[in-house]
Amino acid sequence: MRRIVEKSILTGLLSVLASLVLSFSIVPLLGGQVAGAGLFMTIFCPLAISIPASALHFTQSERVRRAEAATKEALNELADAYHTLFLQSRTDGLTGILTRSAFMEDLAMTSQQGGVGALLFLDLDHFKAINDRYGHATGDEALRRAGRILARYQSQSDFAGRLGGEEFGLFQSNLPFNQMRDRCEEIREEIADIVLKAPSGAQVRISTSIGACYCQPGFDPSGSLKAADQNLYQAKLSAETGLSDRIRRLPQTSCQAEERSLLTSRCFGCDHHFRLLVALATLLMGGEASVTASCDNDDCLKVF
Repeated sequence: MRRIVEKSILTGLLSVLASLVLSFSIVPLLGGQVAGAGLFMTIFCPLAISIPASALHFTQSERVRRAEAATKEALNELADAYHTLFLQSRTDGLTGILTRSAFMEDLAMTSQQGGVGALLFLDLDHFKAINDRYGHATGDEALRRAGRILARYQSQSDFAGRLGGEEFGLFQSNLPFNQMRDRCEEIREEIADIVLKAPSGAQVRISTSIGACYCQPGFDPSGSLKAADQNLYQAKLSAETGLSDRIRRLPQTSCQAEERSLLTSRCFGCDHHFRLLVALATLLMGGEASVTASCDNDDCLKVF
């Protein structure tokens, strides 16, 4: 308020000065003199008019300025709140990585942008047994620790998410196909090194199974995740049955980057590949099967 009064008085004085300059410049030219009542009016009128008018103007201007500042602050707070809610909606509260919906959104965006890389599907082994035996607090800590490990593999183009329960997803952009197994083993070993302490004092170790799918440009996000999930199922089945030497070379929880995942990305319509894989699975299970098929797709043959 004091500032408004000071500015109003200063405006009034400047008005008086302007009035005197005009009066002494113009009135003599008209044959008159600035004296007596004329001089009084030259001084009084500017003061009587300019000071109240200036005070009103400066008061309204200050109100507008404050309103604009308050509006700007409110908009900034609203933007911050929206950003916070947006991040919260995309972030799993327990593990700190993406939710399933956010993970699939980023996966779809990667596909639209022509990205390639490895899609890993992880599942913590015997998680229900850990919850039942050691309590949900221990199970939650297992999820948190696994989430921290996966978070370390995130970058501007790499992302991880909790897909539901004890299932996780990890996309490694531009990771070559021949490095997928090594990356799976690296993550599997890191999770296997986790040692939890239950409320009873017992030490609890966790492990994970991993299925992987190599994603070519323009890959189908849902289809690729489904392929990685199928490979995860085979990884769990292999770890439990030890069906082949290739699988037994890995410890209890193994990771598989099945050729079928690559084939579905590179060769469309080659039905004999699927029948060949079915036959191989049947043979591994101890059954009998035979497949006779050929394929003219050169790119598909290169996969073999």
